[in-house]
Amino acid sequence: MMVVTLASRAPAVGAQDSGGGTTLYGHMGVVSEGSNGEGLKSGSAFGLALEHRLGDRWGVGGGMAMHFGELTSTVDATAIVVDVHGRYTWDLARVQPYLTTGAGLYHLSPDDLDSSTDFGVPVTAGFDVPLNSHWRVGFNAAHHFVVSEGPSLEGGDAMTWFTWAAIVGFALDTP
Repeated sequence: MMVVTLASRAPAVGAQDSGGGTTLYGHMGVVSEGSNGEGLKSGSAFGLALEHRLGDRWGVGGGMAMHFGELTSTVDATAIVVDVHGRYTWDLARVQPYLTTGAGLYHLSPDDLDSSTDFGVPVTAGFDVPLNSHWRVGFNAAHHFVVSEGPSLEGGDAMTWFTWAAIVGFALDTP
């Protein structure tokens, strides 16, 4: 299953010229199984993020997302993710590829099991396409690595999963 997420990950159109700009992002997408087989296996995701460009290439932001999916074939779970992140953007002509990483809290609530809140690191690669001075669209893929002492069914390992998301951004300020 796929998850769609809304996130604040890109600068406003024209922000690269002024070295600043704040953008609100939304994302929706799908969740897929991570690299170690522990964590959410399939599902959907959505979220919001706010990001501010510090200069031509660097930015900082934070966001909140909800990921819904299977923890095992018989247990579904909801993960609420709150993160802060840094972003590096390559400023190309019409497409702006970027990388982000940061730190976050992942509150995992499996059906019929105890919930837990654990530390995690999201690593994201994506691109934005500015449509005009306010709107942008894009896509990203994120790998979520969560250090779990909670509801892991295999003995408290780290959990991982991917999100694949379509993004819409709106610049709150333009130069």
